[in-house]
Amino acid sequence: MAFDAALIVSLPPGEVEIYRNEIMRWRPGIILTPALIEGVFRERAKTILGPAFVGYADENIFRPVYPSGARLLTAADKKAFGVLRNACLAKEWDHGGSTFRPNHMVGVLRDQQLVTVASYKLWGEHIAHISIITHPSFRGRGHATTAVSELTRIVLERKLVPQYRTLKANVPSMTVAKKLRFLQYATSMLARFREASRSTTRVAGN
Repeated sequence: MAFDAALIVSLPPGEVEIYRNEIMRWRPGIILTPALIEGVFRERAKTILGPAFVGYADENIFRPVYPSGARLLTAADKKAFGVLRNACLAKEWDHGGSTFRPNHMVGVLRDQQLVTVASYKLWGEHIAHISIITHPSFRGRGHATTAVSELTRIVLERKLVPQYRTLKANVPSMTVAKKLRFLQYATSMLARFREASRSTTRVAGN
């Protein structure tokens, strides 16, 4: 994760020393790219996600939009939530969907159909990590912005800190962040590792 010129790298226990020398050669202000990650972790990295925008908002910088058909979901919305989930690809749901949690998610309805859901998951005691998903047939109409706006308003009202993360390559999601004035705090890259080989384990023990 890069914070302007500062960089933080988190690794599994026992693997810090394996990659320390290569990572220490990275210069301050380095731009995080998949090629940079591949150059260090090579075949150890199974998948690489990023670069990703990490942004926050507070009452002073947040610019809400007027919600239209957006409201907190209740237990009565569970069936409609399931219909929306079934309409989305599994990969899409992994990126922006969530489990059904009434009172922690905002939905946008059109003709009584749930078309967008913005939800948050509490990280620690204060960070409200926001997720957003929209029905494939209703994308590009501003529903995501409406849902995230209303959810952010509620999160701030609950004295929590709204966090918005998305891949920088995801133009529609980045548009939501910009419209609502989420301020970029950092850029992140995620490398999912393959299971450590025996040779890697031996190096870690030396």
